[in-house]
Amino acid sequence: MNPGSSSNYASSGRPNSVNLRAAALEQVFDAIETAKHSGGKPHKGRIGARWPFRREALEVTVEHPGGSRVTIRVACRNLSRGGLSVLHSSYMYEGTDCVVMLPHAARGEVPVTGKIVRCTHYKGVIHELGIAFNRAINAREFAAPDPLANCFCFENVRPEDLKGKLLLIDPSDFDRSIFMQFLRGSPLQIETVSTFAEAVLTKGEHDVIVLSSTVAAADPQTAVRALRQDFNGPIVMIVPDASAKTRARVLAQPVDVYLTNPITQELVHRALAEALTVEVPPQSNLNSAGFDLATTDLGKIGAELLRTVSARDTPALRQVCTRINTISEGKGWPNVCGVIAQILTGLSTGGRVEDAMPLVNKVIEVCDSNADLKAPVAAAA
Repeated sequence: MNPGSSSNYASSGRPNSVNLRAAALEQVFDAIETAKHSGGKPHKGRIGARWPFRREALEVTVEHPGGSRVTIRVACRNLSRGGLSVLHSSYMYEGTDCVVMLPHAARGEVPVTGKIVRCTHYKGVIHELGIAFNRAINAREFAAPDPLANCFCFENVRPEDLKGKLLLIDPSDFDRSIFMQFLRGSPLQIETVSTFAEAVLTKGEHDVIVLSSTVAAADPQTAVRALRQDFNGPIVMIVPDASAKTRARVLAQPVDVYLTNPITQELVHRALAEALTVEVPPQSNLNSAGFDLATTDLGKIGAELLRTVSARDTPALRQVCTRINTISEGKGWPNVCGVIAQILTGLSTGGRVEDAMPLVNKVIEVCDSNADLKAPVAAAA
């Protein structure tokens, strides 16, 4: 196989390896999806939901056996938290390592490492490649779906996997009862209140808050911002519809996940899995951690931590710490994981950025010194 380099594509005028532009690609994509159509139901057993992510060209650097590398431009069909589907002009071996340059609205092209796990011949020279990422991504950052369209990163969620403490704020006895029924079989510890005043007085430690937009019908933004004074965890807001009137009332506020009526048990499970499992920063903070830890030196990681702490940006600090924790686990840095876990625990229970400073400083010192990250991290003063 000789797929060629990205410069060869530019000089030949070929938009991608299958030499199809947007209009022709749309027809191919539609045909593939029609053939795979399953009645609109989630794929049985699949965890990550596939979102449309149609792009005429993405750059993928492939590492062949023996160490040789080549950059190709492929057409992209869809994206999930765990990988993506692309079209290429020839066969590729399963298990081949690669790096995908994923376009991000705020961060530009972000390198994501992965592996080719599937190669299926479609027709002619067209092959569909399935690429699995080495680490799950927040697909919402890249695909940017409509926040009120009930598009969630998870497709199949088992109720027994939903764990933690949940606070439900909804004025309707009936709606609270239905929501509780949706979560039967789940180990979630659920507390319910009917008014915002009761929620403020609760003072409990919760992992997620579910808030009906009808609680503060005149101004839900005020309710959310008041909750944010004492709660840094994920907030799910239930909204009546996706109309322009509703959008004007509920968007542009620090809510992590929206759940749009009519809701079902499946949608509730998927929304809560997104809130509890996927690190979803508020929309205003999508650019708060503009780097890929898998390809960044330790000094830059320390600098980003310092920036978020200096800005007293709690959501950004949570996001950066979560990413550091992910790569630390993969690289075998247990002591860093332990310190990061302490920081995240403090923030999730209402702690301030200032309170986390001693622990954050220890991680920054380790990053700046390029110390042995497998060695114990000194205790915070």
